[in-house]
Amino acid sequence: GPSKWSSSFSQCNGSSQSPIDIITSSVAFDQSLGELQFVNFDTIPTGSKISLKNNGHAFQVNMLSAGTFTVSGGGLGATYSTVQFHLHWGSKNEQGSEHLIDGKAFAGAIHIVSYNTKYPNISAAVDKSDGLAVVGILLKVGTESAALKKFMENIGSVTKVNTSDEFAQPAKLGDLLPSNKNFYRYQGSLTTPGCQESVTWSVMANPITVSEAQLAILRGLKQKDGVAVIQDNFRNTMPLNGRAVKSNFK
Repeated sequence: GPSKWSSSFSQCNGSSQSPIDIITSSVAFDQSLGELQFVNFDTIPTGSKISLKNNGHAFQVNMLSAGTFTVSGGGLGATYSTVQFHLHWGSKNEQGSEHLIDGKAFAGAIHIVSYNTKYPNISAAVDKSDGLAVVGILLKVGTESAALKKFMENIGSVTKVNTSDEFAQPAKLGDLLPSNKNFYRYQGSLTTPGCQESVTWSVMANPITVSEAQLAILRGLKQKDGVAVIQDNFRNTMPLNGRAVKSNFK
């Protein structure tokens, strides 16, 4: 588990680790950040395919049309190609989100992962300081997310660990984002080993809602022994160590 990671993956002991508790009173508004630009998030491109994967610690959706979806603007200073999103969740609604806001956890999170297009692929980018941009979307319990429902409708094919399956893209990526795209920004890391400190984080300030039933489906996914279910697949918050947390809104 997380407490043992640093013995095998030295970066997990680094000084710029994720997730963090975002204390809104100490966030600095940065006018230069502006809005994030999401290309092709508002459409289902012709022929766009996804694969669903249960890797034993998360439910992941891989975007198979390389280079189709990009994230830029928002102070990123580069164009990032979106390759996957995955979910974190808890065994109960009071936990699961990785990032906290003013000490409060949410029921889960969607992390949309993109790599800097100056590198040939995500493997080349993962250990570079400007390599990755991750957009974090907090999940709170309420009405179901229609887009997430569509992405999850074939989840039955990946209830066992290390299974994956390919499908036509069922919904727009943009429908997973809150309508208000205000975000918090800081430099951090992947939240799973090797914990590389290569991530420019944009954590959406506004959550989206998912239903109790949708969380229940995620809570039923199986880990590697085929018996235990995947729950509480989130890392605890890490110290800021003097890093600045900014926002693109006042």
